[in-house]
Amino acid sequence: MKTLLRLSLVLALCFVSFSCFPQDYVILGDSVQLFGSVRPYGEGKILHIDEDRGHAVTSTTHHLIKNIFSLNEISEYRDGFDIYKVFNIDGKYIPYEEVVTGEVYLYKKGNHYLLKTRDKLTELRRSNFRSVLNESLDCVGDKKLMSNVGYSKVALKRIVTSSNEGTCDLFFVSSYHKFGIWAGYNWMFVSLHENQAAKSDVRGNSYSVGAFYEAPLPTKLPRLFFYAEIFKIFPYNVDAEYKDVYANTNYLTMTYQSTVVSPGFKLTTAEGSIKPYFKFAPAISFTRVTSPTGIRARSNDQKVIDIGPQDYMQIGFNTTVGVQIPVGIRKNIHAEIKVFDSYRNERAVYETSMRSASLIVGFSL
Repeated sequence: MKTLLRLSLVLALCFVSFSCFPQDYVILGDSVQLFGSVRPYGEGKILHIDEDRGHAVTSTTHHLIKNIFSLNEISEYRDGFDIYKVFNIDGKYIPYEEVVTGEVYLYKKGNHYLLKTRDKLTELRRSNFRSVLNESLDCVGDKKLMSNVGYSKVALKRIVTSSNEGTCDLFFVSSYHKFGIWAGYNWMFVSLHENQAAKSDVRGNSYSVGAFYEAPLPTKLPRLFFYAEIFKIFPYNVDAEYKDVYANTNYLTMTYQSTVVSPGFKLTTAEGSIKPYFKFAPAISFTRVTSPTGIRARSNDQKVIDIGPQDYMQIGFNTTVGVQIPVGIRKNIHAEIKVFDSYRNERAVYETSMRSASLIVGFSL
């Protein structure tokens, strides 16, 4: 009697709305069929619910289902474009969103996931989801990459879908947003104005530290990432000699330091867990030049001219080749060789360009 009353209520709601669009439905099993048809990949009969129902309008289909049926009577329902399956979890009937269908099904509720194969239904937790995926999916890719698969809807959806399709593209699902830091040793090369310096190429050594962020872009091989970094080149000295208007040889020590911002792209073609990569990006450097000792005469090492600090911005390029080595779940060591070039700004005092070659070791999460 209660069942007939519920069905009569649903029919009345559809009649009031003058039409019953097959967008939201509830599957009660094989015992009820009012109208509509089953999904191509589903079973059971469809009881249609129309949300446009006058005075009985509620905010979502969930509310209507809750008001008319209890969850233990429902096996499946649709809310808009989302399909939900109801499972008995530890004695409680809980609706899960259907994320992936096929040989293996993936369901989601909040931050909880269920994996359904032909044999069983398994709850995915942060502590076990990688081992469950390894046991349940028919992957043909490199399973070492599973260590980098994240516990997220995007990553889990991609890996289950690719397994159902027979590709199991673990590289793409193991690509995730990374944050990292690095430290490096730099060999600095400064080119001075030939009409000012007797020796146009001078050198110095320095250290640098940096932080970076990278995000995967939806590309196939070669893999492409957005990459951005900021790094500090610590002060280093270069010594220059030049002739003044009286043909006297003067001596000048200049101290350089820079902060560099460099957004660009990272490219890699490797499918394995150890990935070589190439990065190329424009760079903006904010440079300060000082000369603590000023210009000195070579003959007596006395200060001839005092030069104050000079601050200016330069444009250049940042080119890097490196390799990423996993050392744990979402933990990687990076080894790189970086070449950074910056070119003359009109405010630059003596140099025409600067180049650094750096040996870098970094760590990312």
